[in-house]
Amino acid sequence: MITDSLTELGLPGGLPGGLAAAAHDPAYDDAVRRSHEAGAEPDSGAYVGTPTIHVDRTVWFGPVLRAVPRGERAAELFDSFRVLATHPDFFELKRTRTGGLSFA
Repeated sequence: MITDSLTELGLPGGLPGGLAAAAHDPAYDDAVRRSHEAGAEPDSGAYVGTPTIHVDRTVWFGPVLRAVPRGERAAELFDSFRVLATHPDFFELKRTRTGGLSFA
């Protein structure tokens, strides 16, 4: 299931070597769990809520999307977020939700 989801993202050139296999490697389980808890637990000191994404050692709330972007559009969205995330004074960006969820 995880591998199928990663493949469906349709990243240009596929995933970097070994990344899809790492999703099945239990050696990463504790580190991933601790990373998630750092953003999800109010007592952790890094609380932002869920869902969370960790980029360049910073925990962010989100992404909250109406639909999952695919392929080049997904890479463009992530790259754009990284540009904002590198600005030391950027904390949050939010707008009113429009439309319903799309699972296509």
